[in-house]
Amino acid sequence: MMDIELNEIVLVSDSVNHNNISINSNDLEKPSIEYEHSLNEILLRYFKKVNICKTPKELAEILRTKNIDIVLTIYGGEISRNRMSLIPAICESYNIPFMGADVYARTICQDKDLSKKIVSNFGIETPSSILINNDMEIEFIKILNLPLVIKPNFEGSSIGISNSNLVYHFDEAFVLTKKLLTTFKQPILVEEFIGGKEVNIIITGDNKNINLFEMVEDIMIDDENYFNKNLFSLENKKIYRKRFTHKIVTNLLSESEINNLKKIYQSLKKIDYMRIDGKFINNKFIFLELTSDPHLGIESSFVFALKQNNFTYEEGIKFLIDNCVKYYQTQSSNVLNY
Repeated sequence: MMDIELNEIVLVSDSVNHNNISINSNDLEKPSIEYEHSLNEILLRYFKKVNICKTPKELAEILRTKNIDIVLTIYGGEISRNRMSLIPAICESYNIPFMGADVYARTICQDKDLSKKIVSNFGIETPSSILINNDMEIEFIKILNLPLVIKPNFEGSSIGISNSNLVYHFDEAFVLTKKLLTTFKQPILVEEFIGGKEVNIIITGDNKNINLFEMVEDIMIDDENYFNKNLFSLENKKIYRKRFTHKIVTNLLSESEINNLKKIYQSLKKIDYMRIDGKFINNKFIFLELTSDPHLGIESSFVFALKQNNFTYEEGIKFLIDNCVKYYQTQSSNVLNY
């Protein structure tokens, strides 16, 4: 634990009721009310006061008028490709420490196509894909091999991704891509489907020192081979979550894969903690997405990794707070001074 007194924290959370959210709702990126409440309860154990705000504007007002020690965001945001970068941008402008990734790292992680290109530079394989910007480019999908996964390029939390986004015919791919272009008004990533284990790389620390690294497998309790032919779609994550469990499988990674994954993490500089999503097949990790704002709910793969490293849920959140504080204490003078 860091030897420093922390008095006030801001939790940025535009929480909503997830019970009746549709597959294409932009509210999927927003945290649930239950998630907000659980984090608030934990933060009250470590801070004298937790200020909760729902919008970047509210955050700016709090930072302008109060002495805040640190900011934690689980903000989902409104329709904008920049929404996940707004909170760290405001914190930097007010010279206030914040947990998690900075604007640069969040921007990279929000752009699926860009993150694939960056990760491939570190020797990590990623499925072949093409970015479709408009209807006239749809025919280019034929350069890929079936089956295909169709997904909005700038969305997270499986927004726009249901079981039907895995397609086995080009005609289906054309129709779905056109539909998503119209619905989301952004480029659509079309990617070759890779079967295998569904895995998450869990990493914490900073660009100088990584203090937790695990690979966690998501497993369907009734069918361990489920992800050979299925996506970890919205239905599975939100509706059928209790059908899945987790398992630590870090031992499956080669030393070179571990080193390369750590290099990706450290290249992002101000990050504190993140999740790298992928598949594991034929003794190899295959990259899918970078997640700069991993879900920290009690049943998440991230918290599972913390628990497997002898943290309780409450201690795990404090561990992440300490990582953030340490970053501001140990970095050079060209970053915020804590």
